[in-house]
Amino acid sequence: MQIVLRWFWLWGSVVLSSLSCWAALIPNGSGFPDSLHVAAHPHLNLRNADRTAILGMLEDGTAIASTRLARTGRKDTIGGLTGEWLALDDTLRIFDAYLWVVDPPAIELLECADGRFLWTGESVEAYGRRVVGSPQTPVFRTISEDYGGPSGDAFELEVLASPGAALNIFRRFLLSTFEAQPRRRLDEDQRNLHDRIFEGTWDGVQMLDFHWSSEGGGCTLSLRPIPTTEGGYILSFSSATC
Repeated sequence: MQIVLRWFWLWGSVVLSSLSCWAALIPNGSGFPDSLHVAAHPHLNLRNADRTAILGMLEDGTAIASTRLARTGRKDTIGGLTGEWLALDDTLRIFDAYLWVVDPPAIELLECADGRFLWTGESVEAYGRRVVGSPQTPVFRTISEDYGGPSGDAFELEVLASPGAALNIFRRFLLSTFEAQPRRRLDEDQRNLHDRIFEGTWDGVQMLDFHWSSEGGGCTLSLRPIPTTEGGYILSFSSATC
């Protein structure tokens, strides 16, 4: 059985006319969201025009009106995330890889009784259901399979964003869904992939696919481009039981 939740009306002329521009997160015309949202835990630094000094901070989830932002044309790579420095109110600079098209998934770092720190946060399923319906998150689907033995569920959210911003959100979901798992359960290839995701860059073309075993099955978190949509990506989480 497959259950698909779609909002077809969102795929009208407004969305199609803005795809090529939105791929670079340029909030300068109709069809763009009224605001972008900080996706940096616990905060995002605001810098001066030459980016040599920190002048302020914005908390994770803070909404910024798109009318306050303008392109500078200055590209950069920070923490493996590619993006562009945007001007905020002319005098400030903010890195667009840490801005998200809608309210970002909730995430929190908790301290355990034994002194360990543990990431926890919103699941792909809960997040997709919460934010679907905007032109930048037009489709959320759930897929359930049951063959009388093995079974599984998958949750997919389609987004329009830049590669750097999409990788940033993928990392956030990986923190909140996997980091509770002991890394010693990963083989060498998985550990290397984990490190590349958090330390390396992403071209926005090759699928990122991270799998880990769980009791009685396994889970997979993936990020892949939509071939027919420039600047379109699918965030997916799936789990299977034996």
